[in-house]
Amino acid sequence: MSQGRMPMADVESPRVLVTLPVVNEYIGKECDLHGGWPLRVVARGIVQDIDPNTEFGNRRLEEGNFKVHVNVVYDGVFVLPLPHDDWRSKLGEVAQGSVIWPKELLML
Repeated sequence: MSQGRMPMADVESPRVLVTLPVVNEYIGKECDLHGGWPLRVVARGIVQDIDPNTEFGNRRLEEGNFKVHVNVVYDGVFVLPLPHDDWRSKLGEVAQGSVIWPKELLML
């Protein structure tokens, strides 16, 4: 043992778990949902969720997709880009409800 030093004990230092609040500027924002060719506004809604692990209907949001609550449908026969169940495949069938929509086709 060296002069003036105490042997180090095998003691773990206390660990503090810090949870940061999730801040997302998209949730609660109104948006236009684009689709079709040429690209046009097919509906209007509000972003509800962006977590890729969120399950909605028969699928997960996955990376790059948002869950959006549709308030106004402009094109009821437009086919959903990411149908979430086996019963609804068009915007008109969803009416005022939630859909999964690719972020790149949203105008926030």
